[in-house]
Order: sequence, then structure tokens, then C-alpha cells
Amino acid sequence: MTTVYVDGHVHVYPEYDLTSFFRCGLELANSVNAPLLLLLAESYGHHYFRAFAEHAASVTPLASRCETRIDPRTLSKVVVGVTQEPISLSVRPVGSRGATMFLIAGRQLLSREGIEVLVIALEPEHALYSSPAGGHSAKELVHRGLDAGGIVVLPWGFGKWLGSRGRLVRGLADSVELKSHPLFFLGDILARCWPWPTPRVFRSQRVLPGTDILPLPGFEARLASYGFRIRGDFSAGAPSGSLLAMLRRRTPIESVGGRDSMLETAGNQVRYRVRGLGRAQKSG
Repeated sequence: MTTVYVDGHVHVYPEYDLTSFFRCGLELANSVNAPLLLLLAESYGHHYFRAFAEHAASVTPLASRCETRIDPRTLSKVVVGVTQEPISLSVRPVGSRGATMFLIAGRQLLSREGIEVLVIALEPEHALYSSPAGGHSAKELVHRGLDAGGIVVLPWGFGKWLGSRGRLVRGLADSVELKSHPLFFLGDILARCWPWPTPRVFRSQRVLPGTDILPLPGFEARLASYGFRIRGDFSAGAPSGSLLAMLRRRTPIESVGGRDSMLETAGNQVRYRVRGLGRAQKSG
């Protein structure tokens, strides 16, 4: 039996220093002396998992089919390797034999109602990867993700669980069919700042915590600062399959780390919006 640490909501953005991104993850894995799984929830237009997979397979830039490009120099201190699965990659420091961190492919989708739906452990070639924003209802995305064998998560977000959208989320969370599905979850994030009250639906449905860090320079250092741990049979050759098996057995999930304070969240949101405004002015 192995204790596995998991960040349940990971983004990779162009604003991040990939050297720092991987160093922070590997340092955490080393500090807890356990495998660390990063569940990717890639945004529209981002295909980092595919780019990392091409790097692991030594695909030349000319032969690449990936829209997202990475500078190989940012991966000079780690070895990104393939596993026995098409939906996971191993990451270890150069000179080290054992993989201590794993990337699990996944997508963040936006429903017609404006609700985010994460589908994790999803093959990059699956049709959902190219699903257009607003092209499907939240219910359709949830069921398509589960039919694909993925972990489906409805992540908490500022203002996104209020009004009609909040009623929709509550309806999905309280659905007898989805409640009984072992791979359907709600998601908690760093920015649900303390002492923000715990949503009622969190008490009736299983919750996967994750960071969901903002696309701001330096924020890659916050990787896996909030997540969960789970214990079960684990194979480094099939990290995604191992996690799926634990979740299907409804193995207990224990949150680790902590959410931001109200002051931290407010400051981060201001910084994020000011940076976005600056970009808009430059491009205008």
C-alpha cells in the first residue's frame, strides 16, 4: 500500500517558469517521500501534456503536431518519461532513477451555461479535447466525460455557483445517478478563501481539492500547496490507472495543505485583473 499525494486541479500557463514548476513539484514529492500526481486541467488553446509527451518521445520540432511549444532548455534538469499509459507521464530529476512525480492528462471545459467542467485522465486524442467553449450543456459534458472513463469534477469558482448556475450545480451534485458514480466529484480550490463558508453541496458529494493557481509569473511555486492524499495499490507504470482504481473503490480522500486567506485571495485577484487590463490595453 502506498500513500499518494495529488493536486486535483493543475494548470500550466505560458506565464510559468517550467524549471521552477517542476522543481517545486519534485521538492514536495521528496519532502513527503511519496509519489505526487498532478491532475492537469488544461485550458482552451493549451496543450502542454501533448508537448511534454512529444519531448519524452524525442519528437523533433519539425515533426511536432502540437500547437503548444516548449523550450527544451526549461526541461534540462528533469527527465520526462512515458509510462504504460497514453494519459500519464513520469517526471524525475536528472540522475535519479525513480520517478517521483506524474502528470495526468485532462481538460478544463466550459459549458453552455458558463460552468467549468474538468475531465481528468482523458486521452489527448479524445473528441472532448477539441470541444468548443459553450458547445455543450454542463450535464452533457459531465456524462460525456464519465462515458470516456474520466474523472469528472465541477470546480468551485467565484460567482460561478450562484443564481441559476448555482441551482444547476446543486441539481447535478444531488443527482442520484451522479452521486452513485465513483468518478464524479466537486472540486475545492485555493481561492475559496478562508473563512468562506463551505458550500452545502460539499457535504453531500465527494470533493477533490486542488490548487487552480492563476496565470501569474511566479505562481507556479504554489503547485500542490492544496490537494489530497489517498492510500492504495500504486504502480509507477500506470499512475492514472492506480488512482482510478482507488477512486472507484471509494477509498477515503484526505485533504492536505490549506486554502488562502481572504487578504491573499483579494490581492491575487487584483493582481490578475490588473495584468489582464494591461494586456488588453497593449493589444488595443
